[in-house]
Amino acid sequence: MPPRINVSLSSCSRARIQKGLSTTSSCLAQVRNATSITSTKTTTTPKGEIPPESPKFIEIPQTRQPQSIYRPWVKGILPVPRKIFHRNNMKHKISQEYLSAVTPEPKYSRNEHADFVADSQSRALNKYTWNSQQSASRRRNLREGLVELQHRKHHIDRSLAERRERKMAESLQLATAPEREDERLTNPTVHTALLPSRGGPLQDLNREKRLKRMRANVETMQRRKAEQRRAWLHTLYMNARDFIVRPAQLDEAVDRAFDGPNQFMSDETQGENVWHLGAPETVQDLLRVSQRNSIKKNATRAQWVKNLTEKRLDTIGEELTGGKL
Repeated sequence: MPPRINVSLSSCSRARIQKGLSTTSSCLAQVRNATSITSTKTTTTPKGEIPPESPKFIEIPQTRQPQSIYRPWVKGILPVPRKIFHRNNMKHKISQEYLSAVTPEPKYSRNEHADFVADSQSRALNKYTWNSQQSASRRRNLREGLVELQHRKHHIDRSLAERRERKMAESLQLATAPEREDERLTNPTVHTALLPSRGGPLQDLNREKRLKRMRANVETMQRRKAEQRRAWLHTLYMNARDFIVRPAQLDEAVDRAFDGPNQFMSDETQGENVWHLGAPETVQDLLRVSQRNSIKKNATRAQWVKNLTEKRLDTIGEELTGGKL
């Protein structure tokens, strides 16, 4: 709102009209003074001076709640304090032996060094006295600091222990407390035998049978795993007959596969030489072997039935003997 003109203007005009003692110039001077004083005291900005794009153009009432205080972020972290007192031996560092060892007294006194100083007020004597005082202060501060730290640690540990015990007692009391009367009266009608007990979960009536069945299942599973491992070990042992473990066996296998003249394909034998066996069998070829209505091009149906029967006999023999044949 625009500043108001002081009432001195009206009083000046009244005095000029009634008494005729004041002149026009004096009244104008009083008006200027009153206007300047009023403009210096007021803090409200006239609405005509606020542009429309300003957020203060429309007056919005402010809340009485104070604004949150901005706290600047302090960078860095404090180092973890060193553990001075150990749990097993807390009184060791406040004993007289330990304090005497870490803060030993000076071996020589000031009087013994007085013969090296000619004047008692010399600069060297003052420096030596100052160093002695600082050393005594450091020894005293270390001793008092260790004692105070031990007392503070004992007080903190005792407070934490009391707080922990109090919370545990409160938790136990709340867990074992009976049902309140207002809860009992406001709960829906439920038979007492169906309500959960405070002592824990409901007891399993078939617990022994269930545990017995679970033990049997575990034993059966362990037995199956042992048999499977034994079968794998026997299969590995049977297949180990064809393993190449010596250089002579490796040379023999290489000669038979690449240079053996008797391993070429002929009218009687298929041959084992890799240069004459042709392309390896595909997945479709392997699937056709197990199908009854499909026969290989180079074999008759009787040969196919014979091969399939031999494979089945081998499988039955392995199942009966319990291992690889």
